Amino acid sequence: MTPHTLRRTAVTHLVQAGVDLPTVQRISGHNTLSMVARYAHQRGSHIEAARDQLEGRVSGTQENKIRRLKTKSSA
Repeated sequence: MTPHTLRRTAVTHLVQAGVDLPTVQRISGHNTLSMVARYAHQRGSHIEAARDQLEGRVSGTQENKIRRLKTKSSA
């Protein structure tokens, strides 16, 4: 176990927990966001969860717009 391994693991866990990259950069002490991205290893399940969350927000947004339009047209 080396400090490098601990840093890489910490960055990966922070990113997978949903912490934004600029915050991870400040915590880890990296000079650039590209270095943070290099350290932050993504698993397939983490990427899939992010896609699902985005799809839910997009679907929810569309549903809310439709509800608002129906409410306005019935008023």
